[in-house]
Amino acid sequence: MPKRTQRRQTPDRGRALARYLAVAGAALLGCGGNAPIDQVGGGGSGGAPGQAGAGALAGGTGGQAGGVSGEAGTGGAGGAGACAPCGDAQICCGAWCVDPISDPLHCGGCGNACAPDQICSTGLCACVEGKTDCGGKCVDTTNDPGHCGGCGKACAPGEICSAGQCGSPCLCGLTNCGSECLAVGDDPDHCGGCAKACGPGEICSQGKCGLCCAGGTTKCGKKCVDTQSDSANCGGCGKVCPAGHVCWQGKCEPGCPGGIAHCCGKCVDIAANAAHCGACHQACPPGEVCAGGQCGLKCLCGLTNCGGVCLAVGDDPSHCGGCDNACPQGQICSQGACALCCVGGTTKCGSRCVDMLSDSANCGGCGNTCPAGHVCWQGKCEPACPGGMAHCCGKCVDTTANAAHCGACHHACQPGKSCVNGTCT
Repeated sequence: MPKRTQRRQTPDRGRALARYLAVAGAALLGCGGNAPIDQVGGGGSGGAPGQAGAGALAGGTGGQAGGVSGEAGTGGAGGAGACAPCGDAQICCGAWCVDPISDPLHCGGCGNACAPDQICSTGLCACVEGKTDCGGKCVDTTNDPGHCGGCGKACAPGEICSAGQCGSPCLCGLTNCGSECLAVGDDPDHCGGCAKACGPGEICSQGKCGLCCAGGTTKCGKKCVDTQSDSANCGGCGKVCPAGHVCWQGKCEPGCPGGIAHCCGKCVDIAANAAHCGACHQACPPGEVCAGGQCGLKCLCGLTNCGGVCLAVGDDPSHCGGCDNACPQGQICSQGACALCCVGGTTKCGSRCVDMLSDSANCGGCGNTCPAGHVCWQGKCEPACPGGMAHCCGKCVDTTANAAHCGACHHACQPGKSCVNGTCT
């Protein structure tokens, strides 16, 4: 029998076997988890002399093998991450491509979540509209007793915060609910009273839960607002007036027109508003109305008493011809009747019919407001009424012949009598 000889393994065959083992190690160890887009899997470690290098570390996909048998190998390159490729301006967080500029869960970077009352804007967490960041907490400085009117301005014990001011009673028609002054007329969580929440899908309008807004108001989000005077929804939902401006007749203006004061965020006629009679927050006693800037038992200037407020029912679309008699959408109020166009020489400005010859808010044209202290006479803004004329109810009046202002403002003649030379006859 021939003698068998043992075949000697050549170095080349050893190296080939080492490479095979290394690739197998890469296949077993190189498949990994979800690496972020801006990272790659770690490369395989180099093998010690006589050993194959280890495969790629977990986290990348398919890292190359390390060194070969008989050599001290270098680590292989790592694999790509999990959710590559992401779109422009996106980053990979876990297994998702996100926009760190606007994503509230990854605002400015992976895992940087904003608070529930915050939004992500330009990569930074910020408070939602209407709230202020006070030490990392979003608060409403108009009714927060700890930050009343500004961060850190705390009210004294027993006081409440109303309209950004500390005091005992709530202002601006708000209701005291615990330590907060709330608008129960349009708050779906406190509709008509504290903690009286509306049902799913309902809104709060004039203190009652329902499906539609009433009184000429418009549904914006979850609230019914007056787009003619609401600075956050001026002329339409979401149209916010710039800082320092007010909403007047659906337009953002740098200030209220002559004879009108800025009270509780709105332009108010302090000559006829019982809550602000003669000055902001100067309320009339129950049962009285504000006429000519003074509290009394009856309205002046041809206005009508509607729940303590003297209103011009002749051109008010929410109270056309009478209190709470609102015109249908798209119609206006002209001489106390709902219509599609204005009559009697008046012009439609916004949702009202006005006399541009005497209206200080629309003098000579819609939105042409006279400066403070000026009056509108014959369609032009003047510093004062001409000789022989008196400024009554916001207009220049001839007190020698006007039966409603005979001899003086608000001195009305009895029914059936006329005014001659300033005397009722």
